[in-house]
Amino acid sequence: MTPNIHYHQRLIRQLLTGIVTFVFLSCYIPALGNNKKAPNSNRGKFIQPHVFPENENARPIAKVVDVSVSGTVLDQAGDPIPGVTVSVAGAGIGTATDLEGKYSLSVPEGSILVFSFIGFESQRIPVGDQSIIDVTLEEDISSLDEVVVVGYSAKRQSELSSSVAIVGEEDLKNGVVSNNLGTMLQGKVAGLTVSNTEGRPGSATNLVIRGVGSIGAGYGPLYVVDGVIGGSANPMDIASITVLKDAAATGLYGSRAANGVIIITTKKGKSGETKVSYSGSAGISQFRNGNLEMMNSAELYDRQEQGFRNFYDAQVAAGVPTYTNQTFDQYLNNVLPSSLLASDTDWQSLLTRTGHVNQHQLSVSGGSDKTTFYVSGNPLYMKLIYFQS
Repeated sequence: MTPNIHYHQRLIRQLLTGIVTFVFLSCYIPALGNNKKAPNSNRGKFIQPHVFPENENARPIAKVVDVSVSGTVLDQAGDPIPGVTVSVAGAGIGTATDLEGKYSLSVPEGSILVFSFIGFESQRIPVGDQSIIDVTLEEDISSLDEVVVVGYSAKRQSELSSSVAIVGEEDLKNGVVSNNLGTMLQGKVAGLTVSNTEGRPGSATNLVIRGVGSIGAGYGPLYVVDGVIGGSANPMDIASITVLKDAAATGLYGSRAANGVIIITTKKGKSGETKVSYSGSAGISQFRNGNLEMMNSAELYDRQEQGFRNFYDAQVAAGVPTYTNQTFDQYLNNVLPSSLLASDTDWQSLLTRTGHVNQHQLSVSGGSDKTTFYVSGNPLYMKLIYFQS
């Protein structure tokens, strides 16, 4: 049995061109000459030794053909855009435009090209039978707002190379019941020094970021509230605080930022249903002197009596007439009379008391697609531990 040479040539040619098809193999059985024992039924006929059952759902696999596509990417002003990403949707094929905005790419037939660039809206264009596809990208205003924002406030912390500290709303209010921003920031930002010059609870605090650099001029940081330089905000309405601690802040806000910058972002309303929120806290405060115990009148009298005795003995030994002419009891009765033992006053109890703090916050926020609002109020009642404070 000799195989058909033409069949094998056709099969090899199909495999080399990348076409995979199911074929019915055919063989030709020639006459066997004088061999009389060979069966006559198959002599000189074509037979099909392998027959595959038909599959009605089977479809022939089409040949994948690559087409070359080129073009130019421009902006709305007609200027070329370099660096635009040109990729095939759903495939790992892509390229980028050159300095003249041109690109060239081989893509499978029937593909969809995706043109994307930061600050512009992405476009999806089917290739079809086109070989030259020129695209004009339109600016994406919302994308620009996300990328270009005043100062550092809209950048990710991982993208910053300067010294920046961020304090969120939960960290800002954690463990502190106060309406003073300095008190709320104390101990939560590395390198930020918070001091109270008056020493009175509830008084204003001084914030120093980069140290005291001047004697006559101020050394306080620059405050920026929602983009307004020198603004102020209620500490209970603060959503986050960003502290710029190095000299890079002067590149954003000028010489006013030489002492550091504190950027405050306040809470804002969101479109949708109106929300009403309330939070409150209450607590007490007491004067604690640790392990320090005060002496009573008798203990203080005995300690002072010993001191006066030492002084009296030294003067008598020196022959001072004022002390040699009287006894120690006479001298002690003049400088430290025994009538002082009749009263025992606890001065700490007279100066201090048990204080209490009550703080409440009520806010209403909401709005529509065009207008949003946020209204809040937070009364704070404090009874301090010191009288007259």
